[in-house]
Amino acid sequence: MEPTRESPAYAPQSEPPADGFPGVVGTFGVEPQRRNSTRRRIARGLGSKAALRLACALIFCAAPAMAQPGVPYETVIEGTEDHTLLQALESVSATRDLQQRPPLTLSLLRRRAEKDIPVFRKVLQSRGHYGADIRVSIDDTAAPLRVVFHVDPGPLYRVSQADIRVAGPGASITDRLPSLESLGLPVGAPAESRPILDAGETLLEEMARRGYPLARIQERRVVVVDHRTREVRVSYAFESGPLCRFGPTTIEGLSTVDESVVRRKIPWREGQVFNQDLIATARNQLIGLELFSLVRIEHADKPEADGRLPMTVEVVERKQRTVRAGLSYLTDEGAGIRTSWENRNLFGRGDRVAFQGEVSDIYLALDGSFRKREFLREDQSLLLSGRLAEEDTDAFVSRNITTGAMAERDLGAGMRFSTGLALRISEVDDITSEDEFVFLSMPSHFTRDTVDNPLDASRGGRFQFSVAPFADILDQESHFLKVYGSYSHFLQLRETPRAVFALRAAVGTLWGTGRNSVPADLRYYAGGGGSIRGYAFQSVGPLSDDDPLGGRSLLELSNELRMNVTETLGFAVFLDGGAAFESAYPDLEESVRWGTGLGLRYFTPIGPFRIDVAFPLNRRDDVDDSYQVYISLGQAF
Repeated sequence: MEPTRESPAYAPQSEPPADGFPGVVGTFGVEPQRRNSTRRRIARGLGSKAALRLACALIFCAAPAMAQPGVPYETVIEGTEDHTLLQALESVSATRDLQQRPPLTLSLLRRRAEKDIPVFRKVLQSRGHYGADIRVSIDDTAAPLRVVFHVDPGPLYRVSQADIRVAGPGASITDRLPSLESLGLPVGAPAESRPILDAGETLLEEMARRGYPLARIQERRVVVVDHRTREVRVSYAFESGPLCRFGPTTIEGLSTVDESVVRRKIPWREGQVFNQDLIATARNQLIGLELFSLVRIEHADKPEADGRLPMTVEVVERKQRTVRAGLSYLTDEGAGIRTSWENRNLFGRGDRVAFQGEVSDIYLALDGSFRKREFLREDQSLLLSGRLAEEDTDAFVSRNITTGAMAERDLGAGMRFSTGLALRISEVDDITSEDEFVFLSMPSHFTRDTVDNPLDASRGGRFQFSVAPFADILDQESHFLKVYGSYSHFLQLRETPRAVFALRAAVGTLWGTGRNSVPADLRYYAGGGGSIRGYAFQSVGPLSDDDPLGGRSLLELSNELRMNVTETLGFAVFLDGGAAFESAYPDLEESVRWGTGLGLRYFTPIGPFRIDVAFPLNRRDDVDDSYQVYISLGQAF
């Protein structure tokens, strides 16, 4: 009788048959009482070997598939001559983005391309093309295959009607909201998504200015009214939420700054109707203290029972002490080093003390200043300053001490005005004489700064105007008025890569006396890295045996095209011009000199590192070098 599976003498065992797959053969001689344990061991052996062989088989079978290169192709978008629109379509096309990962089959490629059609349609509708026609075809005779999107944007649709509806406790505010026409969405305007979205956000901001910070957009609809007339209707539906008032304000994050410093910069009062603009004002004022690296102001999600909305001001304190050092090299002035130390939070109340030292071939100076905030009023500071300097230039040698006290007021919108008294004691040795002076002056300054980045501006302007009457205590007949004004403007031509056109103009004059009655170190000079590049320091103006005499008036003009190559590297092309004049007003009939050149910029967190090479366009024999080199930190202006 042949053994069977039911026979006690039979146990299965895994062995490699001829075809390489597990098989089962009969084995005899196993004791019945050990049958179960033996069967488990054999089963485990069978499972592990089978799994290993199955994995090898799968890898062997899958290898040809993984080696397949797929269906290579290229993507083409046709039908639009609008370069900006074409870039927008290319930026959202998955077919174009995945060209380096081709699908395995033509049908998968077609499916990939068809998924781009609704995405393209959204882009076109966002630009006001609601009747666009989009088709895709695949040219399988080309190598590689060509996926061609045929895009017909169609005509531009326009707004035929624009409505605003407000529900809730603030429904009456509807009449006080700005019209959509004033928000750039008048009837007849292109039905583009950006103005539609911006108008909705502006309306929310306006409601927050009027006491409804919890307002939200319930519905924003763009409805195609008629494809034949190509018109759409835009409607907004808002839920106003409750009328809110400013509630208690909590300040978080302070460690060394006194809380009263922050609270005095908060412009709202508890119980006042909520106004979103006051939050922006508070943030700007706190950042202006230069005590905090982060300022975040938020309101609660819902008001208290009396309608008051709790506020939270969160700050992160900066390091209050700063040490700086900088090196420079200018062909006409030589090497220089400047160091400074500053404490921005003296006594924990935001008062500031600073010292700065400068050493170069022509300067040796030490400056100190103290600023006390909120002097007599919240928007006013007291400025105390002192300077000890020795200047040795081709025009003069001056040893002087200057002290001053001024009150500075913040006028808002980037404007500041300061005025006060200063005392200057000097010993000046120039070409004609050596004299001592003790001048009392009353300087006044007005500035307006709207630039976006004080270290490397791209937008905005910077205006400065100064006037100071001087009277010599040692000589009552020696007095004059010194006036100076300058303006710089920055226009961003392109964002990526960044290109900025910068302009600067400066004018100065001295009234009330002749040039020789004004100390040489208080006259006007032109030429050098911060003035007219390409000419030596102080050399553009009246000369005596090639030595500068200085002038009673000044004119400087500069323009510079600044372009980024990468995030850290850039270059500049510039043209500077101007002169110092013997007369009290710039006399354009006298020689105005021009210089031009190229510059390299390396951008750092503390400002651009600058290397400029400039050439004089009106070179004077035996006076001007053929070029000048300027190396320093910071833009020329």
